[in-house]
Parts: sequence; C-alpha cells; structure tokens
Amino acid sequence: DSNLAHGKVQIFNPIRWDPGTWPSSAAGFGWHEAPRGSLGHWVDINGKSIGFGVTGSTAANNKVQETTGGITQVFFKDAKIGAMQLMAQFSYVKRTPFSVPSGTPATASAKMFFFNIRYVLP
Repeated sequence: DSNLAHGKVQIFNPIRWDPGTWPSSAAGFGWHEAPRGSLGHWVDINGKSIGFGVTGSTAANNKVQETTGGITQVFFKDAKIGAMQLMAQFSYVKRTPFSVPSGTPATASAKMFFFNIRYVLP
C-alpha cells in the first residue's frame, strides 16, 4: 500500500525547510541530457531564474508575448438535444530569444487562426 492510498499527501517536512535556516545566498541547477543536447536550468535561492536552455542553442526564450481573442456563436441550444456552437480564435505570438547569431532576426512572430464547431451534450 502506498502513502497516497492512505491519504498521506504531505511531500516534505516544513520544519526542516524553515527559510530562516537558509544561507543568505546560494544557487542551484538542474541538468538533463535531451535529444537536441544538454538541457540546463539555473536558479538562485530566491527562485529567480538565472538562465535556462539547450547548451549552444539560441532556442531559449527570453520573452514570449501572446495576444489572443475569440468569439463563440451559438447556432441553437435546446435542453433535450444539446447545442451547436461555432468558435473562432486569433492569436499573435512574438518570441524573443536570449541571443541570436549575427545577421539573423532578433525576434520571430506568428499569426494563428483557429476554428471549431462544437456540439454540447444536453
């Protein structure tokens, strides 16, 4: 029998994690071998991200901005047979990596349209 099966969901002892016992400065990192190369993440003691990404890659994002809007049109709605809806959405995404090779664009963007027809069960 597992702890979860008995409702024991506590994952740490908060007495041993008292921030008053922490050093004034510290940093940590995680490292994982991924298909595109080593993947790392660095963080300081206050949880501030120092850096992350694939070693030697420009794929790590410094900033991702997204604007999204959408509408839903209900064609019909009946308590016995359900409802039919048309949904439309537009998204604009802009990506700014930490660094890019010289002579390449500093940002990348995409405009996306999504449409779906939805049947809603009664």
